[in-house]
Amino acid sequence: MTDINKEPDPHAETFELDGAGIIYAVNNKKTWNRVIRFAAIMKENIQPEILARAISDVQKRFPTFFLQLDQDLFNYSLRTVTDTDILNKENEYPCGHIEAGSGNRPMFRVKYFKNRLSLETFHILSDGGGTMVFFRTLIARYLELQGFEVEKTDGVMDLNTTPTDAETEDSYKKVTCEETKKISRSEPFAYQYRQPKKENYFMLTHGFFRVDDIKQITKAKGVTVTEYLAALYTWALYENMLPANNKKPIKLSVPVDLRNIFGSTSLRSFSLYVNTCTYPKENLSLDEMLTEITAQLREGLKKEKLAVRVVGNTTVQNTRAFRSIPLFFKKAILKLGYKLFGEKTMTSAFTNLGIVKIPPSMADHVDHFDCVAAGTLNIYINCAIATCNGVIDTIFSSRSESKDVQRTFFTFLAKQGVRVQVQSNVKQKAVDSTAMLRCDSCNIEFTDNHLCCPLCGGKVFSPGAESLCVTAPYPELY
Repeated sequence: MTDINKEPDPHAETFELDGAGIIYAVNNKKTWNRVIRFAAIMKENIQPEILARAISDVQKRFPTFFLQLDQDLFNYSLRTVTDTDILNKENEYPCGHIEAGSGNRPMFRVKYFKNRLSLETFHILSDGGGTMVFFRTLIARYLELQGFEVEKTDGVMDLNTTPTDAETEDSYKKVTCEETKKISRSEPFAYQYRQPKKENYFMLTHGFFRVDDIKQITKAKGVTVTEYLAALYTWALYENMLPANNKKPIKLSVPVDLRNIFGSTSLRSFSLYVNTCTYPKENLSLDEMLTEITAQLREGLKKEKLAVRVVGNTTVQNTRAFRSIPLFFKKAILKLGYKLFGEKTMTSAFTNLGIVKIPPSMADHVDHFDCVAAGTLNIYINCAIATCNGVIDTIFSSRSESKDVQRTFFTFLAKQGVRVQVQSNVKQKAVDSTAMLRCDSCNIEFTDNHLCCPLCGGKVFSPGAESLCVTAPYPELY
């Protein structure tokens, strides 16, 4: 491994930090920062030597990913780096701290374990939409180095082309709106999930189910998959509230990719959160929540609403007065603002990447994708969804050993006739599975490398049906 603290390249290119990135920068800590994870479950085991070459090969095509954080007296900036020695065999929990603010390595890492290829990035680099373009291109190059041809479609970039200004721009600055009314930042504090947290622990609970199964439900109710699953997640939190008489609203932060809405092809961050808000009351039903949350999401996703919020967020940051404030003072202001208007105003993040499209030839090698939202030190249960090849992969990430919310969520779907297959990264063996097992108590299935039911911990099983998808075990971490 190379030295992460070697001197920066004096010829490095620099980029301004966008409005979203500055929040991640000021909240960057020595032991924690906001990391997001994407993984491809391949149909063959990973060949690390070839993957390392692929990482080097994509560097010049993606300058906005091979970046490190810098700062001067007044502002943060990002500089390009050249170290590509960032590949490791996975041997720890996902979404650990990434070095930011020193050295010559980029603020992301690539991991592999058996047939799982993972990309973990400091959120300052990009959002899900931009990162998936980079990730798919990296996978495509990995396959090409093995002699396979991959079409340059569906988010796979041609490495023989040069990066465009549109790909590296800060698209937030280009959004305009006619409405100039000042946005109120006042929001009610949200209910906070407070099951006991376990130190140095990060549990993932996957739930796989077919798109066709869930669409039978959503079509009958006249809602989208995102709307339905957001409501179900809210209901699962409501059913497991502590204390049960909590009066604060359950609020989900739902990321929205702004590229298609505002016509951007930037690979840097260009997204915004739309919050849902549900006040608990006695005997609140899922259908009541669904009606309320659907209306909130549809209103919040209107282009004019989003434009007003983007302009409101960027106007102050782009003024000469703000940029001339010393950085130490800006940090204090932004940290206080995040503390007051950030974590305390949300219960959890709910991310839906949507349908991850891949070139036809890549489908011969990639079964599906995972997405993991790591959350913050205080908000330590989150949910992220990715859909590929007709299967939805829903992943709950948590720093608690409790599985109450996850069990409520997945067992409810099973009761609606949806076949659910569950996987965990804890209490499982790091071996390839050969058969499926079924927990009749939870009405779900799982691969036989698990030591117990991933939801209830039970050890009474019956045989299960054929697996819904290719799976990959995790390292044995307990």
